[in-house]
Amino acid sequence: MYFSPDAWWGAEAKPSEMLLIVRQFALASERKLKLFVAACREQIGQSVVEIDDLARRMGGMLTLARAWTDAHSEANSQPAILRDLFGDPWHPVIRADVYRQRQEDRQLDPRIQRVWRRLDWHIFPLDWLSDPVVGIARSIDEDGDFSILPILGDALQDAGCNDEMILRHCRQGQHHYRGCWLIDGILGLS
Repeated sequence: MYFSPDAWWGAEAKPSEMLLIVRQFALASERKLKLFVAACREQIGQSVVEIDDLARRMGGMLTLARAWTDAHSEANSQPAILRDLFGDPWHPVIRADVYRQRQEDRQLDPRIQRVWRRLDWHIFPLDWLSDPVVGIARSIDEDGDFSILPILGDALQDAGCNDEMILRHCRQGQHHYRGCWLIDGILGLS
């Protein structure tokens, strides 16, 4: 049987399975999981204020995120939110300095280290992090105004970026969410 990442991450993907993938690939930080739950709650008009308290009562943010996907499986925006937050987990984008730091981190669980070595990382060169690129990314992160993402694409191209996946993400018309993999990658957030 042929394994297809699209089956796990494409249009037919189930949010609970997608969460499992990003967790197994050690890409799901507490912050990212919290942003996922917040975006899902906003989609259906629920408050995002008590997320930390809910996670504490349920035993962690991952448990809350799993419970959310199970309880609200009819919310068809969940896969889109997960794709915007995590990008392509088989080809994750990471800043060169953060990648080196994580490779040198001897505190990482050996199982996580093995998984990380198998992924096809897109290393984001530090020379692409010009002042305009970082300034625009910071503005998007702080203000949540993703309408200027095409301007970020232009700034990245001016800085030497020719990565089609990154430039396409900047210029596509899809809805974006706080914690977007590209903005977090530029800012070195996880």
